[in-house]
Amino acid sequence: SFPLVVYETDRDARLVAANQKALHHFNRTAAELAQGIDFFSLVPTYLRPTVLQRQRQLLKGQQLDPVEYPLIGRDGSRGAALVYSQPLSRNGEIVGIRSVYIDISERKAIEERFLASEQRYRALFEGASDAILLLADGVVIECNDEALRLFQRSRQDLLGSGFAALSPAVQPDGHPSTVRSEQWMPTAKQQSRQRFDWDILLPDGSVRETEASVSSFDLAGAPHVLVLLRDM
Repeated sequence: SFPLVVYETDRDARLVAANQKALHHFNRTAAELAQGIDFFSLVPTYLRPTVLQRQRQLLKGQQLDPVEYPLIGRDGSRGAALVYSQPLSRNGEIVGIRSVYIDISERKAIEERFLASEQRYRALFEGASDAILLLADGVVIECNDEALRLFQRSRQDLLGSGFAALSPAVQPDGHPSTVRSEQWMPTAKQQSRQRFDWDILLPDGSVRETEASVSSFDLAGAPHVLVLLRDM
């Protein structure tokens, strides 16, 4: 990882100055730098028009916001950089561009793995045959489409509802739903998973029997409860 790379290009887009980190990152030598390196050889072909347009703006003296670029080394390795560039002036004349960039390759790789993982879990979440509810402090904060079908409610109606309010006053074991839910939520935090019968309340006032599976986990440092309901 090379967090800080500094280099300069002239008006012809030749790499004419670079610190050791830049040479190492670009996989180029000081001898090659002395001869002048075509900066566009370091940029993927499909990005060259964008880079060229940016260089033209900088050479006109415009101040631009930093931009994210993928870069490629001679060995074919790929990475990503957040590039800060500004016009380079000598004796009042713009002679090139000085750029500093932060290597964000590792961060991008982590983001891509997280996104791929999130997409896989979202597919499993939505494709599950059981209704799935995610609770925080006893309130539904996320659910899948099967939960909407089971409860016969819209997502807008379901999200933000207290779980006890989605249940009849009394459960099959004779205990009030509010009491039972308060009992099994703390228990779920101490056990890996627990199963039991649970009645839910439909919008028309009728009751539907389900088999519940409850577990808990920490999300962003806060305890959450995952409830799976299977229609009986």
